[in-house]
Amino acid sequence: MTGRTHALWMAVLAAIGCSVGGIDRGMSAVCWSVNDLAVYVGPGCAAEDAVLPVWQYLPLRITVDTDVDATVVGEAGEVWNAAVGCPTFYVGDGAPDDVSIITGGIMGAVMGEMHMSGSVATGPTHATVVIRQATTARALRLVVTHELGHVLGLDDDTGIDESIMRATLDAATLADDSEVEPQPLDTDVALLRTYYDCAGVVRS
Repeated sequence: MTGRTHALWMAVLAAIGCSVGGIDRGMSAVCWSVNDLAVYVGPGCAAEDAVLPVWQYLPLRITVDTDVDATVVGEAGEVWNAAVGCPTFYVGDGAPDDVSIITGGIMGAVMGEMHMSGSVATGPTHATVVIRQATTARALRLVVTHELGHVLGLDDDTGIDESIMRATLDAATLADDSEVEPQPLDTDVALLRTYYDCAGVVRS
């Protein structure tokens, strides 16, 4: 598999491999491979060669598999719309398809993963979010919200239970009766507002 997998894990203290901060702490950094796939800093991507995977336009159109609840995905997108301060995601059919959300086989206890394609010239051009079929709407919303944060370029937050970008989520947090509602951290919101000047990047 090319590129680092961003993943949510259900198990408490489950490990996530090689979480590397980007050029700014809290942002990811990538190299674009010869086949236009994002390779995260590590083997095959030296830190000095990496760039931020920031989209050159907004909002990003999300399409979803027929077995994924589009309404819940829309709710996940609205979390980031509010955080960034302008439309960043919307669910709709047709072209361009910027983000595809599909269900598929994922190893272990991973609930979701994101793969991105693009180039140095264009930045990201497409992201695919693969999710395990969530058992509840709440679990689906949290998983998709986390992965959409990665689509915008955020890295995992470590050791911060209140963050939607925390690298691990336990089963209790995903449960419908949980009193914990992870949200984007203020620091993550500030980063996104730095890199996404809504007036300058909104798609016409």
